Amino acid sequence: MLKTTDYFDHIVLILYVVILGLAMVQHISNIGCAIRLRKKVDTYWVHTLWAILISILQTQMAEHVWGFRGHDNWSNLNVLLLIANPILIYLLVALSFPEMESVDGRVDLKKHFINNQKPFFLSWELLL
Repeated sequence: MLKTTDYFDHIVLILYVVILGLAMVQHISNIGCAIRLRKKVDTYWVHTLWAILISILQTQMAEHVWGFRGHDNWSNLNVLLLIANPILIYLLVALSFPEMESVDGRVDLKKHFINNQKPFFLSWELLL
């Protein structure tokens, strides 16, 4: 039988860190792809600002989860609410960059940002 601290350490924390880690890897990969294909990517300062803010938020979330290590009563709702945060971050990362590898012409980050701003900001609001 797992103690509640073991439950957090083995299940909740691992789920949280794995999902957040996948989001971080995807975000770094997207930034790297934009840098690698910079000759065909039209940047947009608002998009760049949001990419930086998402990076900062991911780092803060990784530090924030450590504060829950002493929580004793983990209900399914508590776990779902905690795991929803890295899932929403992953969704923000997925919405923030277009598929740049498969595009033959130019990639316009301003157009992509404007086309995806509703789901992007909806995810952002759910996160807060």
